[in-house]
Amino acid sequence: MNMLSFTDAVQDEARQVVVVMEETAEKASEAIAATTPNTMDWSSMLWTALICICAVFFVLVLLIFVMKLFGVVFTQHEKKEKTTTSGQKIESGQIHEEEIAAIATALRMFNGELHDRESEVLTILNIKRAYSPWNSKIHGLTQLPDRKF
Repeated sequence: MNMLSFTDAVQDEARQVVVVMEETAEKASEAIAATTPNTMDWSSMLWTALICICAVFFVLVLLIFVMKLFGVVFTQHEKKEKTTTSGQKIESGQIHEEEIAAIATALRMFNGELHDRESEVLTILNIKRAYSPWNSKIHGLTQLPDRKF
């Protein structure tokens, strides 16, 4: 094989590769141009923003209804008729005698254990504070420098 024919073959092969790469680059640029618009489409952006804002408000309103539903469910549970151990019905807002007795007993026990017998004599001592530079105002003021003219 001749050296010239070998170099010609390599050059032909290189030209074919360059041609294929150029065609591939053109096809890729056409595909990119087809998928991305050249101008900004404001109407589609505004519709997208409007739909997103409406979706957020819809979810907020939905949460309000869910919270109100929870309130209704839990208040229904409290509204059931309450009865005492003796079978008497208790109206809402009314404290039964057994509850009053339990509260009074608990308060009496708490107050009885809280205090020992004390002398009931108050002693007020006036303590003179020692000087402390931490709260002195003269140490916090900055002295003005002497000005020489």
